[in-house]
Amino acid sequence: MKQKMNMNDDSEPQRKTVGRPFELGDERINRTGRPKTFDELRRTADMIASELVPGPDGKMIARGELLLRNWIKSKNPLLQRSFVEYWVGRVPEKVETNALQPGTRLILHWPHEFDRLEQTREAKAFEGPPNVARDPHHRLKGPESARDMSQP
Repeated sequence: MKQKMNMNDDSEPQRKTVGRPFELGDERINRTGRPKTFDELRRTADMIASELVPGPDGKMIARGELLLRNWIKSKNPLLQRSFVEYWVGRVPEKVETNALQPGTRLILHWPHEFDRLEQTREAKAFEGPPNVARDPHHRLKGPESARDMSQP
C-alpha cells in the first residue's frame, strides 16, 4: 500500500545547527548591529570625514580632505584611480559596440578637418571609376583579367 505524501512534508530530516545556539544575554550577539538604513551609514561617514585634523602644513583640515590628499600622493595606482573617479567621475568599464549595425563605420572629425575632407571628396568624385593603372588593388573578374589579356 502506497503512503500519501503531503506537499508540505520534507522528505529529508532537518539538520541541527552547528555550534552552540544563542541564549538570552549571550555575549556573541551583536547588539549594535548594522545601520538600519544606508542614509544612517552615510551620515556617520560624513560626520567622520568632516572631523578636523592637522594637515601636512599644520593647518586644520577635514579628515576626508586628508584622505584624498594621501590617495593622490600614493604610489598605489588603485588609490590614484579612485581619487580621479571621485574627482571627474567613474571611468567606463566596457565600450558598447552593439549599438552600431554590422558594417557601419563611425568616423569622427575635428572641425578644422572639414575643409580638407571636402577637397578629398571633390577629388574622388572628379577621378571617375577606378583604373587598373591608378589602383593596383582593383581586379577584374572573369576571363578579361589583366593576366589573361596579356597572354596571346
